[in-house]
Amino acid sequence: MSSPPPPSASLAEPPPAAKASALRLRLLAILIALAVLTADRLTKAWVEPWLLARPAHTVEVFGDAVRFTYVRNAGVVFGLFGRSPFAYRREVLAAMSVAAVAALAVYFGRLTGPDRDGVVTAGRRALRCGLALVIGGATSNVVDRIRFGYVIDFIDVSLYFTRWHVFNVADAAIVVGVGLMAIDLLIAPPGAES
Repeated sequence: MSSPPPPSASLAEPPPAAKASALRLRLLAILIALAVLTADRLTKAWVEPWLLARPAHTVEVFGDAVRFTYVRNAGVVFGLFGRSPFAYRREVLAAMSVAAVAALAVYFGRLTGPDRDGVVTAGRRALRCGLALVIGGATSNVVDRIRFGYVIDFIDVSLYFTRWHVFNVADAAIVVGVGLMAIDLLIAPPGAES
């Protein structure tokens, strides 16, 4: 009788160091997402009553260049669809937001897990950090959308030739996260896996 064939390399258990590295990456990402979520929730809790008590709900921070202006954004990014007459806009936007956060979380879980060869790599940190920033920011905005039917925005920046759309800490984290993900796409070697 012959002995069974050795297990294939694709089914091999990742080494302990690779598992520890993957665990550290996941914990770091969770901490980044929680930090963004917490910062956004705290700033909104602070700014809402403070700005609502001010005339025109605005306070200059650095002259006219940076102001805090209380805005209820019933739409999506940059207020798109905010004034849509669609009857179930609030519910549809909330459901789409929850689905997007869930999809990003699943993708991140797969990204930090073993690759096809059963190896957990520590590369592509920009992509992982970017996803954590996006997940944290999107989650906080989902909380607003579910609780209020709108997202609280308050950072109002002038670009000297025009005013930018009012945004919040979560939006800033999302933009930085998407930027990091784009950097990863530009610098990752062709065919790079997680």
